[in-house]
Amino acid sequence: MPTQRMPKNLSKEEYPIYNMILKGFLCVFFPDAEFDTTSRMNKVKEHSFKSEGKVLVIPGWM
Repeated sequence: MPTQRMPKNLSKEEYPIYNMILKGFLCVFFPDAEFDTTSRMNKVKEHSFKSEGKVLVIPGWM
């Protein structure tokens, strides 16, 4: 778990990993993302198909 103290001696390879972990940890405190969803039933002869789609409306934790 990240703390308020920044690490001092990270190598060039370690810093991106630390940064990725830090951002992932902080993201869980964001509100949930919200989507608009659409469902549609289509029929072609005797076959039925269901189509679904979603659009991100409010960015957040996914």
